[in-house]
Amino acid sequence: MQQSLHDEIPTYLSSAIWVTVLCFPFTGSLAIVEAARTRTALEAGDFETARHCSRRARRWVQVSIVCGILLICATIAVGALLAWWVHAHVGQIFDAELS
Repeated sequence: MQQSLHDEIPTYLSSAIWVTVLCFPFTGSLAIVEAARTRTALEAGDFETARHCSRRARRWVQVSIVCGILLICATIAVGALLAWWVHAHVGQIFDAELS
């Protein structure tokens, strides 16, 4: 019975590590902490705490993914805005110097 409960509760440790490296380190590190707490609770046989920590780890993984996507979108938007501004303003300066 205990082994089946142990197998049913995921730690999300690998997902937490991936989102920390690839998406958003701040919330990803919180996911790693919750995943470690899940593993500790599972090893102690405290399945209720393990379920709770597992849900929190999953939530932090999801938050990290969303934050990473928003960060990528914001970076692209700022880059596009900067490229437009440089083209519009710096291009006029070079055109005036060439005339």
